[in-house]
Amino acid sequence: MPLKALLICAALLGMDPVAANEEAAHEQPAATEGRAADSAPATHEHPQAAENRAPDGATAAPASVPQPAAHEAPGYAVRIVIDTSGSMKQTDPKNLRVPALKLLVNLLPDGSEAGVWLFDSKPEELVPAGPVNPEWKKQATQAANRIHSKGAFTNIEAALSEAAAGWLPPAEPGPRRRLILLTDGMVDVSKNPGENAASREALLNRLTPALQQAGIEVYTIALSSQADEALLQQLTLASGGWNVVAMDAEQLQRSFLQLFNQSVPHDSVPIHDNGFTLDAGVHEFTLLVLLQEGAAPTRLIAPDGQVLTQDSTDPQLRWLHQGSFDLVTITDPKPGLWKLEAKQDPANQVMVVSDLAMEPMRIESYLQAGDQPRIGVVFKDKDQPISREDFLGLLVVKAILQGPMGPQDLSLAQVPDQPGAFAAPEEHPLLPGDYNLTIQADGKTFQREARQNFRVMSDLLKVEEHADEGEEHAGTTILLTPNPQSLASDSLAIHATVTDQAQQTRELTAEHTDDAWQLKLPTPGPGDQWIVNIQASGKTPEGAPVTVPLKPITLTGRQPEPPAMAPEPIPPPPQAPAAPAPEWGVAAAIAVAVNLGLILSGYGIARLLKKRRDAAIALLLDKFSAAPPP
Repeated sequence: MPLKALLICAALLGMDPVAANEEAAHEQPAATEGRAADSAPATHEHPQAAENRAPDGATAAPASVPQPAAHEAPGYAVRIVIDTSGSMKQTDPKNLRVPALKLLVNLLPDGSEAGVWLFDSKPEELVPAGPVNPEWKKQATQAANRIHSKGAFTNIEAALSEAAAGWLPPAEPGPRRRLILLTDGMVDVSKNPGENAASREALLNRLTPALQQAGIEVYTIALSSQADEALLQQLTLASGGWNVVAMDAEQLQRSFLQLFNQSVPHDSVPIHDNGFTLDAGVHEFTLLVLLQEGAAPTRLIAPDGQVLTQDSTDPQLRWLHQGSFDLVTITDPKPGLWKLEAKQDPANQVMVVSDLAMEPMRIESYLQAGDQPRIGVVFKDKDQPISREDFLGLLVVKAILQGPMGPQDLSLAQVPDQPGAFAAPEEHPLLPGDYNLTIQADGKTFQREARQNFRVMSDLLKVEEHADEGEEHAGTTILLTPNPQSLASDSLAIHATVTDQAQQTRELTAEHTDDAWQLKLPTPGPGDQWIVNIQASGKTPEGAPVTVPLKPITLTGRQPEPPAMAPEPIPPPPQAPAAPAPEWGVAAAIAVAVNLGLILSGYGIARLLKKRRDAAIALLLDKFSAAPPP
């Protein structure tokens, strides 16, 4: 073939002739290795080995299978506010707030952000807000011993304002924000009842809208029946948090644990018969064991038979022992079955740090009557949904929903067209009451568990939103319809406000029409966010007074559509130069080279894709391969 034709062929194929010869020389032994591999037993490489391999020797996985990487810090920020008023001498005589706080701060995941405040007449910073790490946890654990019961008043408004000060608008957006409040009393800022009432009203009508606009969720523990439970419930309902009532200080530790599970979602593995199974993808686990008085020392037995106690000196082990709990953290744990020697307790749990996660579909803490939550999970690898049927087909996903009608077993199936998602079929609307949801996934050695609580509120008042586009009113109408079997229509009293993103609040007038009430609002401006808070009260048909809990309603203005861009005029095509006389020998050589190049390229691409696909499947499934027996 003429030299000119060879050069043209090389240019068309995008190759240098010398490089092409070298590529062919290297490809031949690679093909021989591929044939040998086809006849040899398949082996699975551990994900860590793939991470440590030099990039030149790595095989890229398809986009649907994310590459393993280091665990990312969770995006949560937590502020903890503890009541130290004098009444705590009666409600918490043993000062059990100390071990309860020690448990909570040590459960917080590394990489999150947290701070602790005490309050009575005024707030006091106990642990400065900062990144959660071993040093911060050590500081917070020591500082917990300073909790006391010497304060004169209970200034909840000042305490929440101080703890949330760095978050309130116009603060920059940040991680998901949580406020956890423990108190045993009412708003008590003065001996003057009028000042107490004014502080309570400011808490609900001034501070709460600011917390809402900042996206701050409030979680509360009401210690004793003396606490203003109506206020605490209103705070949690308005912000999307959760409220727990602890009738005595002995329940404090479990109450803090419940709020932790509710406010800081985390990956867990289930405990069965005091044993739990870890897969090879787990980088770290934390075991919580609640202890009874006089309990024998906890022992933990690894898959290889190694026995660990609080006296063990393993460098990968951190063991925090308090009189009421053991908190054990182990990095780079061995995969397989771990056995626990301690009294079984349903509150014991194992939290794991892993690239492979089971993320529950979000269910709001409070649901209106008639709402149907979607119960489901999404399996992810490094925050990306997993789409490999080779892995998803191994999973059995079930749920137990405990509610007013007793436990209900649910089976979760794969959701079509939603990678990695499993969901339960939608049932009839749930009855009003409190629900506890536990979802468990079993994929042989891969196991995960998630828990969540939510409440379906009573059907005293039906709330509906309607978009109005008529000439008389363009905006939104909120329709409030009492349930005549539960609420006397003529007794209903409604107080509603709307707060915009600039913290400007104005009252709304409820119009009574027939058997319903209407709130009419204009359309928010582009990018604006309005929050409507409604307080309603009335009487039952028998005449008993009742307060109607209602969720806030958020109205968001639509962004204007960008103006359509006029198409650019198409320039006239350039005049083609006169064609030279054809060189038939060159043309024939080009045709042969192009066809040969396409055949070789197609073969090479097919081989490369197959190798990448096989490597991706092996990499993912290896995380769930059976662990070696101990």
